[in-house]
Amino acid sequence: MANSSETFKTGEMCPREAAYRCLLCRDRGQSTVIALTAGDIFPYCKVCDAKDVTWRRARS
Repeated sequence: MANSSETFKTGEMCPREAAYRCLLCRDRGQSTVIALTAGDIFPYCKVCDAKDVTWRRARS
């Protein structure tokens, strides 16, 4: 089942090529943005080292 929201969890498949921001880092006052292509799997965040983070497409 596809994710119908605008947020994605670690381990989910990326629906389209874009830059994505770690929301846990954002809540901690950091800015962690990664670039993914369609079909990539959302990774763990290497900055906050959390195993289960939420990613959201970064606004340009």
